[in-house]
Amino acid sequence: MLAQHLLLILIYLIQPKEFIMVAENNPFHILIVDDDPVIRRLTRRMLNSLGYEVIEAENGVDALNRFNENTDIDLVLSDLKMPKMNGLELAEEIRQLQRTSKFILISGANNSFRQIDEDMYYMQKPYTRESLGQVITMALS
Repeated sequence: MLAQHLLLILIYLIQPKEFIMVAENNPFHILIVDDDPVIRRLTRRMLNSLGYEVIEAENGVDALNRFNENTDIDLVLSDLKMPKMNGLELAEEIRQLQRTSKFILISGANNSFRQIDEDMYYMQKPYTRESLGQVITMALS
């Protein structure tokens, strides 16, 4: 786990910033859901540097509460495997609320990026600022 954190930090620090489309004056709000505080913090920094407003949650139950408190969440970026409520269960709960929101589920499992349905994407950890920005742009378009 420490090696994954160090790799994520290194990727974030050396990532070429000029190749990313920054969402200046972007009204999009993203809810980050991950039980690992280091991953949440690094992801928040990446998203803030891309111009997104960010809300954090430490698990699916916390995320559902934050989603209900914040009506302007456009995208949920969630770890797939978490205690209390996993990412798929969270997506199902949010969809039952009849609110329009996109989802990106993230896992350390050895799978590549793919679109699950028109509102849900999957990507693998670790991710770079560039790959995260690309998937978010695709999901929100």
